[in-house]
Amino acid sequence: MGKEKELKRIAQYLLLHTSAISNIGLLHGKMGICIFFFYYARHTKKEVYKMYAEDLLDEIYSEINTNVPANFSNGLYGIGWGIRYLSENKFVKVNSDIVLKTLDQAVLERDIRRVTDSSLDTGLKGITYYILSRCADEDSVFAKTNFRYLNDLLSTLKSVKTDEEMTALISSLERFISEGKLPKFDLFLRKMIKNTRVSKWDIWESPRPVGIINNGFAGIGLRMLNVI
Repeated sequence: MGKEKELKRIAQYLLLHTSAISNIGLLHGKMGICIFFFYYARHTKKEVYKMYAEDLLDEIYSEINTNVPANFSNGLYGIGWGIRYLSENKFVKVNSDIVLKTLDQAVLERDIRRVTDSSLDTGLKGITYYILSRCADEDSVFAKTNFRYLNDLLSTLKSVKTDEEMTALISSLERFISEGKLPKFDLFLRKMIKNTRVSKWDIWESPRPVGIINNGFAGIGLRMLNVI
């Protein structure tokens, strides 16, 4: 089966199964699938896929409530990152300070100096990816009005055990604070997709998740669309 047929089959599978997913998050749920459909609509130039992606984004936003966890993997930070990603890549046009106000408050109300979890899913890495996405929006007043928080975040990042990913995050945040250089936060998705393994022979051979990581259908679709 050729690439276009495989992509269409993935799109059809996600169209059939996404409505039954309760997870609205970026890595495992609807936000990642939404990003796939925006890219697939651009690739196929078919309005039906763009309309579906827009409806899915509206659905995600309407389902944000106090029960959604404040984390990157399945919760608020990842959803906010996804909205900024779509805006940065000109899929949607939004005023981030208005649309992300609730998410910003959830981040800022948390005392970052007391966070010891350094993970991507639920800790400092995820928080930092979201913060960098907000700092990359030159039209936003977010960074200008939360300079103390950015410095507290940087100090906290430097106090925990670092790895290659954490070192890169520290460098990006440090350069923004000291030089005002806008971070290229969307490289995160490229990294995730690059790690996706695609083999046309086994996509349908065994059960797999629907999201963008762990070789999920949305991740495979994005990899096939060369979103790296």
